[in-house]
This record gives sequence, structure tokens and C-alpha cells, in this order.
Amino acid sequence: MNTTVLCTGCDKKMAKTVCIFPQVHKMNKFVSLILDALRMSGYTIHESKIRLSDYDKIDAFLFNWYEALPERNYLPIFLKKLLRLVYLKLLGKDLYWVLHNRKPHNAHKFSVILMKILFHLTKRTVILCDESVTALRDLGIAEDAVNNKIFKIPHPNYIGSYPEYVEVGESTRSVIRFLFVGLIRPYKNIELLIEAFSRLDTEVPVELLIAGSVSSDSYSSKIMSLVEKDTRIKTDFRFIPDDELSTLLQQHDILVLPYNKQSSLNSGTILLAFSYSRTVVSPLIGTLKEYADGDFYYGYDYNLDEDHLTALTKILGQVVHDFKINPEKIKSMGKQAFQAVESNNSLAVVASRYAELIGT
Repeated sequence: MNTTVLCTGCDKKMAKTVCIFPQVHKMNKFVSLILDALRMSGYTIHESKIRLSDYDKIDAFLFNWYEALPERNYLPIFLKKLLRLVYLKLLGKDLYWVLHNRKPHNAHKFSVILMKILFHLTKRTVILCDESVTALRDLGIAEDAVNNKIFKIPHPNYIGSYPEYVEVGESTRSVIRFLFVGLIRPYKNIELLIEAFSRLDTEVPVELLIAGSVSSDSYSSKIMSLVEKDTRIKTDFRFIPDDELSTLLQQHDILVLPYNKQSSLNSGTILLAFSYSRTVVSPLIGTLKEYADGDFYYGYDYNLDEDHLTALTKILGQVVHDFKINPEKIKSMGKQAFQAVESNNSLAVVASRYAELIGT
């Protein structure tokens, strides 16, 4: 497991107590990995439910996705979050905000307001990729303010985070197995993926599995009405447990992630794929741009939403073409991706950077 890696140079005598928001996230392993990194750096983690009396005992607060608000009844939650930030600031606590998305996926204006408040009230803004600088400037934040406040810590890899699998017969496949895995939400462009995949008419057999929990029954029905038109597309609408995830990755050759560039900035799923020697098809969001010198993924770009379908269809065709010429190429790209994140995104690297950020 990642937690056994030693953090070279970290001071194990650090006594600061850190609280992370959210404290748990059952559907995203990022939080647990950051908690592991903080422990490796010697920090004490406040893990119990926070009461008002606990604030004096906590030295630093780390906020993830704090700007997220529900689409309905958002105002009381917005005010509660704002008051907490102001209260902690008045107490003199060290506040840190991790920027995950270019903007909230639901484009809620109060979420955008909260992002700006987080930037100005926190001590430092943690960025996971260089593209975050542009994202912050797009929020209307001055360039000098951005440059003075950002602190880059790479997104941790997921090597060893899930039960291992035994590889069997991967090189003998004659079919390309595409996979989408993750939360199935309208902003994930699943309809677009289905349309682009359905346009593939090749001599090479292809399959697509869409796996993950769906936001609502109505959205599930909508997706199923599209999928039933193409027998090459299968679905598995449920939360994929940890003990099945690595096997699912083994059973497929490449992940396809048609993110919306307007909101997407970082992708844990891309890091997950790379951590298990799988390459990806994805727009050139911030995560992929971190590996601009690498030739181990299928990145594509588009300017307008209406151009996305054409760009995705074209890159899927490129995957099929490459497989037809050399069936081993996709597997080789996955191995290169693994090597890239094994060193650059290790938990030891992340722990060391958090120790530098938070201090003693």
C-alpha cells in the first residue's frame, strides 16, 4: 500500500493538527490518499466530527471541493460555509484550499463566488497542475495575486491503493475494449461518448463498457435508450467497489473520458488509469498537460461544444487504426504512463510537499 512508503526528509516530530474537508469521501479515494500523505509528514489528523469546541485544537484546515453547492436550497449552505471560513480566519487558523475544477460542474454562480472567497481568505491555494494558473485568472483574480498564493502539489497516483490483480492473457486480445468508469453525470458527456462510439465502423472489433453509479433513474433511462441501439455498448450502473476496480481495469485496454473543458481541470480517473498501466482518451485538460512531453495517451482538443463530437470520433478512430497496425501499442503506452506517475506522483513526493506547505 502507498502508506508504507517513507517520506524522505519529512520531520516526524511535527505536532500540528490538521483537519481536511471533507473528512471522508466514499466515492473518491483522493481524500484518503491526502490523509495518508499528511500522516507520513508527521501531522495529527482530526478525524472525529467537528464541534465548535474543537476549532481551538486544530492548527490547519485543508478544503477540497468546498465551493460545491446543491442546485436547490443552496443559500443556507453557502452562508454556513462562508461563516465557517470567516470564523476560522478570525481565529487565526491556517487555511488552505485545493483547486480541483476550473469551475463547478453545475456552473452555480454562488459556487463561483465561493471559489473567489476561498482564494482570498486562505493562506495558500494548492494547485494540482500548471493549468490551474489560467483557471484562477479566468475567475478574475489578478495575475500577481495568483502567482504569490499558489503552491503546487501533484495529484497522488493510485499505485497500490486497490486490491491487486493477476494479469492473464492480455496480449492475445483481438478486440479493443474501451472503458468509462466513474460517477455517471450529465457533465461527463456520456451521450456524446455513445454517439461517437456508435459512429465507429471498423474491421477491428470494439466494445465499450460504461460503469459507475448514475445520478438519477431518469438519467439512467435516458442513457439506456441510447445504448440499446448499439450492441457493442454495455452498462454496469452501480458504484464499483474497491475490490473490483483493478480487475475491471485489467479487463479493458483503454479508458475514454470525454470531459467538458469548461469545468474540468484535474482528473483522478486519468491518474487511476495510468497507475494501472492503462492509457486514456481525453480532452487536453490540466492533468494531461502535465505530461505534455509524453507520448502515452490520446489527447484531443476542441473549441466549441458542437466540435466535441467530431474531435472525439476522430481520436477513437485513431485508437482503432493504431491497434490495427500494432495491437501492442496501446499496452505499451499504458506501461509508459505507469512509469510517469510512479515517480512524479508518488505519495512520498506529495507528503514532502505538504510538509513544506504546512510547516511545523
